Amino acid sequence: ADFTAFLETVHPEDRERVSQAYNEAVINRSFYEVEHRLLFPDGRVKHVLERGEPQYDAQGKPVRFIGTSLDITERKAFEKQLTLLNYAVDRVKDTVWLTGEDAHFYYVNKEACNTLGYTYDEMLGLGIPNIDPDYHQERWPDIWRDLKANGSLTFESCHRTKDGRIFPVEINANYFEFDGQGYNLVLARDITERKRIEEALANREQKLRSLAESSPGMMGSFHFRPDGSVCMPYVSANIWDLFGLRPEDVVDNAESLLALNHPGDAQRVSESIAESARTMTTWHEEYRILHPILGERWMEGHTNPEPHPDGGIVWYGYVHDITERKRAEADKQRLINILEQSADFVGIADMQ
Repeated sequence: ADFTAFLETVHPEDRERVSQAYNEAVINRSFYEVEHRLLFPDGRVKHVLERGEPQYDAQGKPVRFIGTSLDITERKAFEKQLTLLNYAVDRVKDTVWLTGEDAHFYYVNKEACNTLGYTYDEMLGLGIPNIDPDYHQERWPDIWRDLKANGSLTFESCHRTKDGRIFPVEINANYFEFDGQGYNLVLARDITERKRIEEALANREQKLRSLAESSPGMMGSFHFRPDGSVCMPYVSANIWDLFGLRPEDVVDNAESLLALNHPGDAQRVSESIAESARTMTTWHEEYRILHPILGERWMEGHTNPEPHPDGGIVWYGYVHDITERKRAEADKQRLINILEQSADFVGIADMQ
């Protein structure tokens, strides 16, 4: 076929490159290889890989090309998907790697290199034993069997960087098989900050426990989870005196505590908690509850919010009974009202 006619079938964006490959092969009397797209009249596009060499007549004039044209459309689609996958994985902020049963790295993402301080080529020369100080060769076969049996494992471990720094990580390991070979795809997340928060929370709860022993009010932590549920991981024993509940009643689900709020105050309390969560400011409210035994009681709460490492917000603080104070205030106000409505002057004078 005429070369000009052939070139018309080549995708417009590839014509210059194809023409250059053909011309160089003619001039150099050499073999050529070029990948390009064909554009069909109906709009379809195919990727082809052409290999061949020019043929010449007795006078040295090029007369034809002999070679092969291989349809690589599916291969190019797969390569595009693989490129997209690599692009996406390289933008994951977690460390990602692929190993086999030998614990050697077959693939790592860019974050793995950045976090651990190695180049990509250096990482491919390493394996789990080089970055995990908790790795024990004698235990690895058991871990691999567990992973293969369960399909996935999630646990905490540590990683060691090239310069020797060790930091905690959460490992999510996933087993799969490809072409008869078992592989382990791992996502590892740096949990240094989460561990710091957990330690701070543990210290805070320990202080609460110490204060609760000498406090007449209820000390505790109130966790508003990401799914909207609430619980009290720690609460002092005198929750029984104030609310008629036991600590175990609210440790996993504190709805029973919220259900005691007086109908006239429940919405205000709920809205004030939401506002405290939104602004991360102190929650301070005076409100009524309906105690299951004592009836209507007044409470005052004072708590401070903090982010929880597992998500959501946790408040630390105290609640105490102010019923007697409220009654005294009400009695005082009633007396003032009576005196103000009296036609006579009532007062105290110093006769000296």
